[in-house]
This record gives sequence, C-alpha cells and structure tokens, in this order.
Amino acid sequence: MNVVELAKVAKAREMCASGGLDLLRRERGIGVREMAAAVASEYGQPVAPSTVSRWARGERRPSGGLAVALYAALETL
Repeated sequence: MNVVELAKVAKAREMCASGGLDLLRRERGIGVREMAAAVASEYGQPVAPSTVSRWARGERRPSGGLAVALYAALETL
C-alpha cells in the first residue's frame, strides 16, 4: 500500500470512528444499501449493508482495501 492509499485508509477510519460517515451519508441522502453497493463496486467484492451500518455507527472500522474502497465510494457519491 502506498502513502496515498494509507492516507485514504486513515481518513476513512477516522470518519467511521467520529460518526462523520453516518452524517455525510445522511446529508447526501445515501441509504446504507446504496453505500454498500458503491463500496462493493470499488472493492470488487460484496459488502453487506450491515457492515456499512456498523461503520456508520462507529462500532467497527474498515481496514486496508475496504477503507480505500469506502473512501473512493464517498468521493463518487
């Protein structure tokens, strides 16, 4: 993982921990299922809506490729 990707991982994880992901998702009118589909599209593998919900509530944080995919999905939505 390069420096740019590591920065994206850190930003995505911070958004989840601070509740910023849920706030941003709601402000943009994006549902949990829609967010999961966008992350899955970036990641190349299925992502469950319940996983995104846990991230949004700050219960869990994505790691590695999932965090990069979350960051990329947020840039496009």
